[in-house]
Amino acid sequence: MLKINTTKGNSFITGFSTTFEAFGIIRKNRMTKFLIIPLIINIALLLSIAWYTFVKASPMLLEFARFDQWYLKPVQYLVSPVLVILLLAAAFFAYSVTGALIASPFLDIISLKTEKALGGNVPDPGFSLKALVRMAAGVVKLLLLTLALYIIILPLNLVPVAGSAIYAAAGFLLTAFFCGFQFYDMPLERRGLNFNEKFHLCRKFASTVAGTGAAFMLISLIPVAGFLGIIVATSGAAAAFRRIMEPSITVQG
Repeated sequence: MLKINTTKGNSFITGFSTTFEAFGIIRKNRMTKFLIIPLIINIALLLSIAWYTFVKASPMLLEFARFDQWYLKPVQYLVSPVLVILLLAAAFFAYSVTGALIASPFLDIISLKTEKALGGNVPDPGFSLKALVRMAAGVVKLLLLTLALYIIILPLNLVPVAGSAIYAAAGFLLTAFFCGFQFYDMPLERRGLNFNEKFHLCRKFASTVAGTGAAFMLISLIPVAGFLGIIVATSGAAAAFRRIMEPSITVQG
């Protein structure tokens, strides 16, 4: 059973800055040798998803939203940005989820060593097939929840003038939160929390989690450094958990 005593220290800036701080944590604590396999997986995955998103999916979606009739042009201008936003959100989300699942045994080591580098007793149940299945089941639930929330905010586009901008901002924050959630899953899994408890805690610390997700999205767009996005977000989330979340919760067996 999870009890949240306070949300002190919760902020978007904390999650965002701690992710970039992870570069130093990894170097200082000699974790670079654990980066090779997840880095190779990350490079292959990021290039594949980027190629499919911009070369295949994007033109198809924009063609789908194109209308020749003059009276449907306003609909085209309204729908096209929404489809692009949804596509980019789906690409980032697919990248973070798939990358975290495929490289999870190696990312779990980085997450664990980050926690240990910051001191304290860290539970280490070890990686197991059962943990991977739990993570995969959580991903399915997260995908369904993400889709539901995107549908809920879709009517924002009907608001004149500012509607699309509001939708874009809301969509970005949702994507950042759900991307960030994946990286907090590892330290929370080590505490034996189920999906509902993990989501409840991350929702209470939504600003921090979204900050981690936003930093991951930004790093992923930087040439060369982008390949390290999943790795540093994993370490950054572990650091933010140790400093912000863990002192604020009580886990009762």
